[in-house]
Amino acid sequence: MACKWRPGEHVTIGSASSLLNSSTSAKLLAGLIVAAALLLARRWLRSSLVVPAVLVSGVVGVHLALLSFGIPLAEAQASGWMFGPQLNVALAPPWHGDELRRFPWEMLPSLSGDVLSVVFVVAITLLLNTTGVELAIRREADLDQELKSHGIANLFIATLGGYISLTSLSRTTVNHLAGATGRLSAMTVAAISAAVIAVDSSFLGYVPKCVLGGLLFYLGADLLYRWLIDSSRQLALLEYLSLLGIAFIIIAWGFVAGLLIEVVIGCATFAFSSSRIPVIKFSFDGSEYRSSLDRGPEELTVLADHGEELQGMSLQGCLFFGSANRLHEHVKALLAARPRCRFSICDL
Repeated sequence: MACKWRPGEHVTIGSASSLLNSSTSAKLLAGLIVAAALLLARRWLRSSLVVPAVLVSGVVGVHLALLSFGIPLAEAQASGWMFGPQLNVALAPPWHGDELRRFPWEMLPSLSGDVLSVVFVVAITLLLNTTGVELAIRREADLDQELKSHGIANLFIATLGGYISLTSLSRTTVNHLAGATGRLSAMTVAAISAAVIAVDSSFLGYVPKCVLGGLLFYLGADLLYRWLIDSSRQLALLEYLSLLGIAFIIIAWGFVAGLLIEVVIGCATFAFSSSRIPVIKFSFDGSEYRSSLDRGPEELTVLADHGEELQGMSLQGCLFFGSANRLHEHVKALLAARPRCRFSICDL
């Protein structure tokens, strides 16, 4: 029995088959056409206006198709091709003196755990998104500067009653694809956001969903190609298989589960890879390996006679669990084979 897809419902592996009904498949096809147009235009043209031009052309093309088929705008909105008309919402002051006086300040200590959780999640999300941006645009970011600037911005936002601000991976990638790599792009977004407050918000009802869906298809395909296909030439087989497993877990059970299992898989992969590297680079004793200090004949004679009493090891890699145990076993065997050894030096 086929289930009917409802707009706004989340896509899962089990419900993906319900997308193949006639009404939904047409919208998906239109989104894929927009994504293909973005892909071809980005390959053939290197202008920063390619992405905006394709998106505007997609909006115009959908409206021309509605006119040619005689479909009114209200019917297109009702069938899910367009966003619904937005109601005008007036701005409200973020703080009121009466609300501050009525606030139960005695409850504030009990909310400290929630506040710390928000801070922790925001910091981790910011670092993850910034790392994703680094991979997407192939440029190194200043993490310390990112944390400071977002901290200052969120302090100002909190005083105005706004939401937490974070770096957006998808929007930053869109800006980079469009060639907007300077500060002017951020100022343009801020100006447009401020202008939307002053104009009628019903214009969103004229925006086709398939155009924005095609943009999301294109961004997702680009990120998947870079992380799951292009990375296969740069990672070892075990690391690449763990990357595929993490991607499947995120799709099947969500981002949080994938992130937690990613930490476990990453630790296990690191432990396995590091365990194959010998922790002892080379061994030496006092008669073979000496300091660069100039010594007299008598001191050199003493070092030659008692050099075996000092056994040294130059270490490499990481010490943990199995590698530390192998080092311990090596030292025990060394002491058994060299009974004259009195001192052991580990060069870290």
